[in-house]
Amino acid sequence: MEADKGVRGWAAALTAGIVLTLVFLVVEKHARLPSQGFFRASGMSSVAAASTQQRGILLAVDPGLVATEQFPPADRTPLSRREQDLLKQHTARLLRTPPEPAAQVVLRAPSSQGLAVLPLSSSTANIDYLMDAMDRAFDSPIQTVSARRETSETGVDSSIYQRLAALPSPTLKANRFPEPRSLYLQLEELRAELGLPTSHFVSRQADGWTADVEVPIASQEISGRGNRAAILTAEHLQILTAWIDQVQATFDQLVRQELDHAASTSQLDQLQQLTEQSRALANSLNDTRLAKQLSCISYAVERRVAVWRAVNVCLHSGNPTPPHHNTEDARQQIRKLLVTIESKLPISGDENGWRKFLLLDELQAWSNNETEVWSQGNSLALSVLSRLQWQRLTEQQRRFISHREFEELAAHLTAWARDPVDYRQLLGDVELLEEDPINRVRSAMASAIQVLRLSGETNQQAVAAALNDHYRNANVRLAVSESLLKRFLPEEAYQVRPVRQRILGADTRGDSTVRTRLNLRLIPDETAWHVDLGVEGDLNSLTRSSKGPAVFHNSSQAQVSSHRTIRMDPLGYSIVTNGTDVESQQSLRKMSTDFDGVPVVGDFLRVVIREQFDQQKGLAKRIMHRLIAEETEQEMDKQLQEKLQKAQTELQRRLVGPLEMLNLNPMIVAMSTTEERLLIRYRVANQDQMASNTARPRAPSDSLMSMQIHQSAINNALAQLGLGERNWSLIELYDRIVSVFGAANLQMPADIPADVTIRFAPSRPISVEFVDDQMVLTLRIAELAQGGHRIERFIIRTSYVPFADGMQAGLSREGVVSIDGARLTIRDRLPLRAIFAKVFVARSEIPLISDRWGTDERAKGLAVSQIEIRDGWLAVALSEDTSPSAAEVAARSRAVEVR
Repeated sequence: MEADKGVRGWAAALTAGIVLTLVFLVVEKHARLPSQGFFRASGMSSVAAASTQQRGILLAVDPGLVATEQFPPADRTPLSRREQDLLKQHTARLLRTPPEPAAQVVLRAPSSQGLAVLPLSSSTANIDYLMDAMDRAFDSPIQTVSARRETSETGVDSSIYQRLAALPSPTLKANRFPEPRSLYLQLEELRAELGLPTSHFVSRQADGWTADVEVPIASQEISGRGNRAAILTAEHLQILTAWIDQVQATFDQLVRQELDHAASTSQLDQLQQLTEQSRALANSLNDTRLAKQLSCISYAVERRVAVWRAVNVCLHSGNPTPPHHNTEDARQQIRKLLVTIESKLPISGDENGWRKFLLLDELQAWSNNETEVWSQGNSLALSVLSRLQWQRLTEQQRRFISHREFEELAAHLTAWARDPVDYRQLLGDVELLEEDPINRVRSAMASAIQVLRLSGETNQQAVAAALNDHYRNANVRLAVSESLLKRFLPEEAYQVRPVRQRILGADTRGDSTVRTRLNLRLIPDETAWHVDLGVEGDLNSLTRSSKGPAVFHNSSQAQVSSHRTIRMDPLGYSIVTNGTDVESQQSLRKMSTDFDGVPVVGDFLRVVIREQFDQQKGLAKRIMHRLIAEETEQEMDKQLQEKLQKAQTELQRRLVGPLEMLNLNPMIVAMSTTEERLLIRYRVANQDQMASNTARPRAPSDSLMSMQIHQSAINNALAQLGLGERNWSLIELYDRIVSVFGAANLQMPADIPADVTIRFAPSRPISVEFVDDQMVLTLRIAELAQGGHRIERFIIRTSYVPFADGMQAGLSREGVVSIDGARLTIRDRLPLRAIFAKVFVARSEIPLISDRWGTDERAKGLAVSQIEIRDGWLAVALSEDTSPSAAEVAARSRAVEVR
């Protein structure tokens, strides 16, 4: 009996499904689009009011499927039917892009209200009942899907925000400023720190859909924050809250406007003023944590304003159509010019250097190639043009390339260097980079910067300059204090030297004791390292001079002061001699003649000789001063040249050489000298790479030496190793790293299997991220093989945390090795974990301070006063061991070890 009921139930369900399908097919042609009044009512009033005016089926609008220009933000005007041609274009695009579920709506669970139990029997009465239910459903008011997010007591689900984050940037599809989502999140985090309600919601504009949806982005993203408002004064809290609101409101206005909107200029000016206010506000805060957080947000606003303003000015000025040049004709002209240029190279004095610098061999091979490959010619043209316009050329080098042939070469290369730059895409890439600092858009952005930089339009060059200043900034910074330099100056030196001189015909013999010491003084200079290096010396001499029948026994004391001014800038160094000052005191201890035993004659000769001695004493003193000065200067110049040459050789061997091998073109962005410190900022990147874009951590004010390195410097070097798309044995991989970086102390673990081969992913095979007080090392591996077993497509991650104690500091591996891969089985994970655990255990600690510092007496009394990882930066500083910062760092490291 029960079985019969089940069969009848399934039959009734199948019948109901078929009937429903037929009903929908019949009524489909009667389904009409909602009226304009419906949209007004649904946007401004209740849903029920709308549904009474129009029956029909309401389809949820996917924000990724509607053109943005038809739905201005905050616009409640009635919608109109699209033009037929626009509809055709839109339909064609939909066929290329499969529709997705609307992200901005939440489907509520069905309620029992208005639903009746459907009897599962096969009687015709049930069919009639079903048809009646359908009629009542169509006669009832339409229940629209809710466009607002339901919240619960257990917290807000972050799935909607994740869906929004996955959508393409609206700037890619609309002529508007992109929404700075990462900045909004930073502002929400600051609100949470202050104990303020995180009331900002993302108003997502995706492909023409203005979201009347409020998605709280900070509910899941922000956790573990405390209320720090209690440590602020009421005035500071009020000012800080108002500042956050103004920044948020101004950005909200900007992203709702066209890129070239007239009001954008004033709003960008307002944001610039807010960044200036934040600097003063951050300096006045006693809470270091809040001050750092505010400074980071301020710089995030500042760099966006710089780029957005440059783009805004560029769009307002219009883009003149560049003159058309035939690329093939340009290549033929380049081929002819190269012959003339080759004939001029010998007069430069460095023929091979110029040929290598201007890539003449590559140009020759490309111009003779009959195949026209745009990408090859474009890349080569950009490289040569950037070198022809390089800012670091000396005056003599500029004069050489100012010849007409080089100007013509640049003009013809311009035909191959023109590339379209979509400002919408560019601004969208900026925001992607803000959200993910190692995003793949880095290469596209770098290429766009090169194209804009080589443009003939000043406004386009300004866009490149803004991007270059804020997103290709220096990624290595070093500061050395004067007191630390003095610590490592050579100690006082004592030396005994023989005296062998002939002064005014007198043969002088004896010994001198020389005591020398070095001193150093920094000379303020905004564009170079400028140092005054001085030698102070004391000479004590006992000499015996003989001339004719007389012998003089002298003692002298001389004070010598010799100074050199050393100036080092990005183009080289120069040494200026400031002269040598010599002061001396001499005394005649004893005088004898060959006639001292002869009465009268001996006395007479002594008087005459003494008188001559006194007459020539001043001249002899000047001659002695000149000889001492010449000897001092020669010795000082010799020692100085040797030390500078050694330093230059070490720099070339340890840093510049490996970086040049990787085509990273290390460039000095800035050098300066203050009264207390030498400062230098490097950018380690080639023309296809980006660099730093965040504010670096500030070193303690009492630091004697500090260094900050951005993750982009390391990632740029790793990207140039050429690890992708080839199989490596582990031995070959170690040899490759040793050959590039000269890391002779890097030894491969003995117990690693020799039959393991590895092939890295072509994109970002190895990357480093400095985030949340740890360094995260990621390996993206396309294939790993051992014997006949192969494992494909997985990611290895491990993290390192900083530690410091005294003069010891480094990064220590923490936790287990993480293995991620969609196709990995337990059988795959076990050998992977075993292999990579051995690899990382071999380098479980990465030292940041050389062991030689710990054994050098001159470093006694120093300690690490900063080891900080945040916002993509690793910062290390040294101070006196009595510094409060040093004690704080040591205590924090001990607390981490205990935990």
